[in-house]
Amino acid sequence: MIPNGFWDNLPFILFAIKNNKGLQFDIPYLKHNTYFNEAIECLKIQVPIVFTENVSLKSLIDLVNSRFNDNLVKSNSAQQAKLFEFIFYSSLFIGNQSQIQSVLNKVEQASKNWKMRMFEIWYGKFDIWLQGLREKVNSPEEFLKQIEANKQDKKIAKLQSSELTA
Repeated sequence: MIPNGFWDNLPFILFAIKNNKGLQFDIPYLKHNTYFNEAIECLKIQVPIVFTENVSLKSLIDLVNSRFNDNLVKSNSAQQAKLFEFIFYSSLFIGNQSQIQSVLNKVEQASKNWKMRMFEIWYGKFDIWLQGLREKVNSPEEFLKQIEANKQDKKIAKLQSSELTA
């Protein structure tokens, strides 16, 4: 069972998949067999890294950065923070110190325009959250250990996966 609130603080990226006419897919349950394969083909074109065995850090960051242009992200400091965390943890996993420092600098710059009340609802005090990220840079062992443990999980091991590469 997944505890309440589990998904609330996980950084993830949502996309509206568009059909060949440029309209968002809306697949009725009873028409699943008719439209699902078309949706997969469109997804392969629109988000090509989803179906690759190895995903470069740069291509992942490019994908995440594209989400900052979404109006719902632009207006929500907590959503921006989630995207920054996604880049941060991906860079930490790879061990790319220059990218880690770059994302921390971008967080500091972007936070000057954030509505801190919105941020604090999701993350608490900004300074404490940012300090927590900085501390992970100095001791990433626990984070990396958890990644390896997750990779060994039998349920997760059955899923199709990609490997993040430098």
